Amino acid sequence: MSWKLLHDGLVRLLNLERRIDPFFRPAADALLRSPVASLAQAWLRATRARPPATPAFESQVAGEDEYLESIITSMAAYMNAQYQPGSYQRAGNTKTHGVVRGRFIVKSDLPAKLRHGVFATAREYRAWVRFAGPGPASPPTSTMSVC
Repeated sequence: MSWKLLHDGLVRLLNLERRIDPFFRPAADALLRSPVASLAQAWLRATRARPPATPAFESQVAGEDEYLESIITSMAAYMNAQYQPGSYQRAGNTKTHGVVRGRFIVKSDLPAKLRHGVFATAREYRAWVRFAGPGPASPPTSTMSVC
């Protein structure tokens, strides 16, 4: 059997499915959506790595200040080259790609000069963190100085 025959047959099946889908999709969704979603969630829970017993803490990477300055400089150059003054758009975080649940912990040994707002007292907050990707016209990573 040639690849072209296989391809043509699959395309015909796909076109047939598109024509009959409206007749059986609502019933199939009503019957199968909840059990399949529950099964998928159970499988994900069973196979994912267990969270560590203690939360992660931020630590500064060697050269972090230089990386940060490089990113700021590169993004400023990109924004200035792509947009006229007064018409800047967001260069990143325009598409949501994921959300995770976590804990935000304000430690009791935080220096006094940092104890303002949510950092004023030692406390634990529930947190949801949104991870997002770059905007549609952002430069490729290879042209930016990132770590």
